[in-house]
Amino acid sequence: MTKFAGMKRSSLLRIAGVGKAYAAKIELWQKDASFADETEWVGEMIVSDAERMLELIRQIQALDAKIEATAASSVIATRLRTITGFGPVCSATLAAEIGNLDRFEKKRASLCMLV
Repeated sequence: MTKFAGMKRSSLLRIAGVGKAYAAKIELWQKDASFADETEWVGEMIVSDAERMLELIRQIQALDAKIEATAASSVIATRLRTITGFGPVCSATLAAEIGNLDRFEKKRASLCMLV
C-alpha cells in the first residue's frame, strides 16, 4: 500500500481498471496519504480481497454470457427482451419460470369449457 502512494501517473495507468480520471483521483489522494503501522500486514489482505473480487467479477461475466447465449434460443426470452428494462438475465429468469407456453393453452381450454 505504501508503494501505491508513491506511484507515478504512468505506473498508475498500467493498472487494470485505472484510467485517466481515476489516476487523477489517486494523485489527489497521494498528496495527503498517510498510513497506520498496521498497513504492512493488512496490505496483503487487501490485495487478496481485491484479487478475489476481480475473480468473482470474471465469473459473473462468464455466467452472464452463458445466460445470454441460452436465452437467445428461447422464444419467450427473446420476446421479453423487447420490453424496456428486461435484460438478458431478467428475461431468461422469467422465461425459465414460465416454462412451456403449452401449459397455458390447456388451462385456457378448460376455462372456456366452464363458461
